[in-house]
Amino acid sequence: MNSKEKKLTTLQLLQNVLAALIGIQSEAKVKETQSKITKGQILLCALILLGLFLSTVITAVYLVITHYT
Repeated sequence: MNSKEKKLTTLQLLQNVLAALIGIQSEAKVKETQSKITKGQILLCALILLGLFLSTVITAVYLVITHYT
C-alpha cells in the first residue's frame, strides 16, 4: 500500500460493504476500497455482518414460532 493512501475507518468500510451488498457501489469504488483495507478490518466487518445476519434470522424464527404457537 502506498504511504500516501489513507486507510478506511471501520464505519467507512461498513458503508462500502453495505453499498456493495445492495448493488449500488461502482466498480471503481470497490477497487479503491480493496486497496485501502486491512486484514483486520475485513475480519471485523465479517464478524459484524455475521452477527447482524444471525440476529436477523433468530429474530425472524422467534417471531414465527411465537405467532404460531
